[in-house]
Amino acid sequence: MYKNSLNAFSRLLLAIIAGGATLSGCEQLLSTPVTDNSYRNVNVSTNATLVAMRDGEEKWGVRIESNREFSPSSNSIILSNAQRRYAVLVVCPSSDRETPHRVYYYLGVVGELGDIDHQCRKSEAKINRDRVYGSVKGLDVNKNQKARLALGDNRGEWAYEAYAFENVAGIYDILGYLATVQPDGSVKAERLIKAETVTLGSTAPNKVDVDFSVLTGSTKTSEIPPQAYALATVSGMPGGVVWDTEVNFKSKNQSYLNLAKSSQTPLSFFGFPLYAVGTGSLTPLQSEEEGHEFVSRIYDNDKRVTSAVSHFFKEPHNIDTKFASGGLSVNAVNSLEHDQGVSINASWNAATDNVYGMANLYHLIVKGTTASAPVCNICGGGDSTLLEWHVIATPGWFNTQGTNLEFTLPPVFDLTDAWSRTWNFSVGSELDWELHAYFSSVDRATNSTSNDSGAEALLKYLFGRRYINGLSYAELIARRS
Repeated sequence: MYKNSLNAFSRLLLAIIAGGATLSGCEQLLSTPVTDNSYRNVNVSTNATLVAMRDGEEKWGVRIESNREFSPSSNSIILSNAQRRYAVLVVCPSSDRETPHRVYYYLGVVGELGDIDHQCRKSEAKINRDRVYGSVKGLDVNKNQKARLALGDNRGEWAYEAYAFENVAGIYDILGYLATVQPDGSVKAERLIKAETVTLGSTAPNKVDVDFSVLTGSTKTSEIPPQAYALATVSGMPGGVVWDTEVNFKSKNQSYLNLAKSSQTPLSFFGFPLYAVGTGSLTPLQSEEEGHEFVSRIYDNDKRVTSAVSHFFKEPHNIDTKFASGGLSVNAVNSLEHDQGVSINASWNAATDNVYGMANLYHLIVKGTTASAPVCNICGGGDSTLLEWHVIATPGWFNTQGTNLEFTLPPVFDLTDAWSRTWNFSVGSELDWELHAYFSSVDRATNSTSNDSGAEALLKYLFGRRYINGLSYAELIARRS
């Protein structure tokens, strides 16, 4: 157990970079910084309350301050040298007791992370909730048929003659499939549907009937052809661990439909074809922003994920994958007290794996309580005492190639006027932390769908919840014991 007491973590900020990284050893583990000095732009799109940027060891520059209404904006920093490290600070304050204030600190070099798209989300307690309901048509209960419908993060509920969902305001798709219960109790899916898009939070009542029998309006139905069935085989699980696998379809408007879930391998699953089948019309079932996600997870005794592997694809096909076998070893996450505040020192071994190679993104999460009085005026009146710090770093940010990655978060003085004590950890706060290492299959040289690096593709999915076709990645997680 680590005893961590943090004081002005606000001021923790800046010289993460100036504090530097001490590394040693095996040079092949970390990526080589980009050498093209013409490629120097770091582009940041965000709606954060506070945004600051830093080129190398220069002073911080505040780009956005007191953005209480979460207005979108775009900023860019042009580095004086493409091989120099940079840092971007993004603050997403809370406006209710239940949600923590979140401070994000991006550390990178342009060749690995040149585009950052970070959108703060309003606290759910401050967002209106709404309900959608309707009838379910086109199934025969006398033939033991039923429908599984999904909206938003509710990945599926069984329905017969009617359904209802409640969710926070937003635009969603209603997804589902019709299935017949077999004599042995198993379920056979027979038809897929993407019903009309619904807007929750509007003044009009949200009544949407789901009809599996016909193609009407913007409702899209499809038979499930033989080629839409596939097998997923997973290996690399240590003996005696708890694990599972699932396949979901993600729609453009942030709805997820679970298509299969099991702790057995191989897993048989079905999916959405590119075009509707059996309707007499060549109707697209998937847009560019939609597709399937496969994920398999290993859990510890407390049911927390310790390892995962994910694949994203358009058309269903057989999957043969394995978990990363390398370990993620954290050497220390310590607090360093001095007369002007408290710093955090963290070090871990560079993660590498025989199958996936080296990790191309690290995400350290530190959780505690704030140092300020309960009310934060700059946060729009929020009185949360919870605080999270997120450090997102690419391997190239660490100065020298090696196996031991280390950095120190010292106090920051450049942002005194723009900073709120709400975003500092309190003195004596005992911190929890967890470290994620990601191994992505994507790089700029081989990416056929965009110019994303592995780190950029990962962040678009992890923080932006965007579907990234062709992305495959493995994940290792270490936590405070």
